[in-house]
Amino acid sequence: MYRKSFLSAENHVADIRRFPVLHAYSLYKAGNMADTYEERKGVAVENRRNFLRKAGFQDYKIVRAIPQHGCKIGFVGRRDEGKKIPCDGLITTDPTVALTMCVGDCYPVIVTTPQRVPLMLLHIGAKNAADSFIDTALAGLRQRFGISPDRLIVGIGPGICADCYDVEWIRAQYGMRKDWEPFLWRDANGRKPHCDLR
Repeated sequence: MYRKSFLSAENHVADIRRFPVLHAYSLYKAGNMADTYEERKGVAVENRRNFLRKAGFQDYKIVRAIPQHGCKIGFVGRRDEGKKIPCDGLITTDPTVALTMCVGDCYPVIVTTPQRVPLMLLHIGAKNAADSFIDTALAGLRQRFGISPDRLIVGIGPGICADCYDVEWIRAQYGMRKDWEPFLWRDANGRKPHCDLR
């Protein structure tokens, strides 16, 4: 079943309306949450804590993915509370666990079922999209849990827009697959190709 929904936003927190699991995306005004730079770690930790509280995650066991722009997925549970796992996807079957990550321009993708189990969070960018990470992740769900794709509910969060995704940059960084051509378009003057990952 395909149903398009839209983000709603309040108090520096956004979510996809009517999505069946608790989830949230931080807005710019919620502050920097990536502790990439040593001198900003204290601020980022506080911003994350405030965001998670405002989003309703204060009673959950928090597990965080640290994106690598690859295709690794970690299977986590409450024993992993507080861990930072270097991967681009997390899966849990524990309803007390909240999966988190900082994505920058890339897309956060949430995958679940009508029963809300399992729950998977993916970090999708040009590199791992080109490496068929989504296909691999969905095939893994089918293999591990016996879930067919038509039973999945998928939420795609905010990410870089096609206007900003210059195909020449992607080609130089990662190469370009032939099957991406339907997602390419040219800017208003017809010269520069762009890519829409959505």
